[in-house]
Amino acid sequence: MKAAVANALPTLDFDSFHAAYVKTAGRIAFREHGGSTIYEVADVEQAIWERVIVDWKSYSKADAKFVEIYMTRTARDFASAERLAHMYASGAFIYTPKQVMSFLESHAWGVTAGALGVDVRADLAEAFERLRKSAPTQAKAVHKRYAPTPDSLSSNERSNCSRGVKSLMDRLNSGLRLHAEPVDVVVGEER
Repeated sequence: MKAAVANALPTLDFDSFHAAYVKTAGRIAFREHGGSTIYEVADVEQAIWERVIVDWKSYSKADAKFVEIYMTRTARDFASAERLAHMYASGAFIYTPKQVMSFLESHAWGVTAGALGVDVRADLAEAFERLRKSAPTQAKAVHKRYAPTPDSLSSNERSNCSRGVKSLMDRLNSGLRLHAEPVDVVVGEER
């Protein structure tokens, strides 16, 4: 059955494909660019055509709907990656709960976190210290969940842990950066 479907779709050469979809790629690139000052429409269009060349086997046998969907997805992926790179470069990066949990799971607050930068560890340690002072039950639940040997949490502790992770994320996103004052706590230790 699959062979019959594959044989029913005509296989195009690249020049014919390009001629058929050059306007579609340009329209999608313009739409997904959305007036960004970070990158140009031509950059988005180039990313689309690069993906077409890399995945030529799939594109050459695809119908118009598939081509448009995947060109749009490629443009959005490119735009997202460019925005993320710009945020990192400009210092305007926004942490997500998933990233904060990933930092905590890699024990970013302890000595074992060689993969993370010192900025992330120091910022997380300072944010955790402030959480411990402002919401001790949340801090305790976060510590219990993300300790090197985690314990199981009750439903109340899971709720507190979730709130604690959100509080840490909010603190990290609020402009918290390294300060001259020393942080006298290692977050991986229970007090």
